[in-house]
Amino acid sequence: MQNEEQYENMVEKLYIIGVYGNAEDYPFFLKAFAWQYGFANVEKHILGLERHKYHQKMDSFLLEEEDVKLKLDEFTNRH
Repeated sequence: MQNEEQYENMVEKLYIIGVYGNAEDYPFFLKAFAWQYGFANVEKHILGLERHKYHQKMDSFLLEEEDVKLKLDEFTNRH
């Protein structure tokens, strides 16, 4: 029981920022994290950033995009 409580406390403090191609090609990418950790409130714990929306490639630096900076600020300030 104690291990279960510790796990739940750890999961409550877990936040994921996932950068991936696009939701069309990878529709279950973010859902896999939600399922794996049993997040009840997915939006609280996971921020998904789709590279294709910013015309970014794997070797591009997504943080150069102002919209991405705003999304990250909003996500981190919610907690």
